[in-house]
Amino acid sequence: MISSDTYSITNPALGSFVLWSFLQGYESNNKQGCPYLLLFLPLPLMLSESIRKDFRGTNSATGLHTWVSRNQKTLLRFSERVEKTSSISKEAIIFGVSNKILQFQADGTLTTVNKGLIMKKVNSLSDELKEIASASKKLGNWMSQMESSSSILISLGLFYEKMEHSGSIFI
Repeated sequence: MISSDTYSITNPALGSFVLWSFLQGYESNNKQGCPYLLLFLPLPLMLSESIRKDFRGTNSATGLHTWVSRNQKTLLRFSERVEKTSSISKEAIIFGVSNKILQFQADGTLTTVNKGLIMKKVNSLSDELKEIASASKKLGNWMSQMESSSSILISLGLFYEKMEHSGSIFI
């Protein structure tokens, strides 16, 4: 039997909500869409209450570099968290696209869809879900202010290597 906490964390609808909130923040500075690769970063941060509390007292002006410098302990073993949640992130993306919450653009980036419908529901959420949405939106905003996906990955202590022969990106 799966525990209710584990079920909540692995719930594709919750994951899609987190990604939708992240993209809302990202789109506040970049309307052209968020690179697919970056959608694997919000869930390992937002689904941990101990990490999420590190977002309290921040705002859109804080920026990713400042947040990282204040919370370096948070990023210890972050690559493991990303790897362990990658299947949950994929399921959340699939759920979001299938339910017209997220949308792929022609260039492979993602954007939000159905902003008005979801906003009506956000106002009736629990305080914990509102905190998740707020922190995720800030993270998206901070990442959209960065030069490139590689600078984001490097800032978070993730290995970034672009393979010339295949064009693949590995974390």
